[in-house]
Amino acid sequence: MKGLWGTITEAWKKPADTLSGMAAAAKVPVVMGILGIQVVLFSLIFLFFALRINSLAGGKAMDTPLMFLMALLAGAGVLAVYGVFVMVFTKGIAKKNMTYMQGLGVAAAKALAQMPFTALTALMVLIVVSESGSTTMVLITLFIYAAGNLLAYFFIPAAMGSFEADDRNKKTWQLFLTFLVSAIATYIIAWLYIKIIGGNMTSMMRRLM
Repeated sequence: MKGLWGTITEAWKKPADTLSGMAAAAKVPVVMGILGIQVVLFSLIFLFFALRINSLAGGKAMDTPLMFLMALLAGAGVLAVYGVFVMVFTKGIAKKNMTYMQGLGVAAAKALAQMPFTALTALMVLIVVSESGSTTMVLITLFIYAAGNLLAYFFIPAAMGSFEADDRNKKTWQLFLTFLVSAIATYIIAWLYIKIIGGNMTSMMRRLM
């Protein structure tokens, strides 16, 4: 726990130094701890939504445990697959050896960037639901989540410092493909968010009215 907390605080103070060392060292407790925290925070978005809807409906309108479990699995799956792609791009383009755990170390850097924004998004869900499905509030919430992904574009290269291609041209494509995977994951999450938070909430509000 001490090593985990120390890495999290130092990553925000000195991201360039801390993230590079974290990915290269690939300490399992630290990497898995960071990924676990982000996955739980992500799952809280859907848990809070389900709880709020059930509260407004005055009953069990949504299966809260199932929503939370599905979000856990989805969040963990995205980060696990992301680690695979990072490893593949590093070996294929940069021609440098990278273990899967080091790939997850880069994913942990991405998670570190998103943590506070994911937590804020989860809290915003409570406001969004109480605002009767306001499109503006939904967009603000999506912007907050997207801000975390934007920061990840700076944290990821810092974590990949030891694994980037020596050739600047290859480095450019390596980082582009890495960010592309991150962007695809983000848009999938955004699509699910709009479908669940937007569509289901509007339908539920109509029932309540």
